[in-house]
Amino acid sequence: MYKLMLTAYLISHAEEIITSTYIKVLMYLIIATWMAAVIHFFNSFSHLSFGDYPLSADEVKSLRWKDTWDLIIHKP
Repeated sequence: MYKLMLTAYLISHAEEIITSTYIKVLMYLIIATWMAAVIHFFNSFSHLSFGDYPLSADEVKSLRWKDTWDLIIHKP
């Protein structure tokens, strides 16, 4: 929770001290790209975390980014 509040403060503070319009637009683009990535990854992994619908073995394997991730795959 603290990190979220701190992030909002840092963005607000950066907006106040940056005077260049070009840099502000660049900052907004970076923030929008970051937020889009967060939403995309949440949507990708929410099915695994919350169990919205059953995933096939291939879908579970596609969510595995590292070899050390030990995801349980149930075979019919």
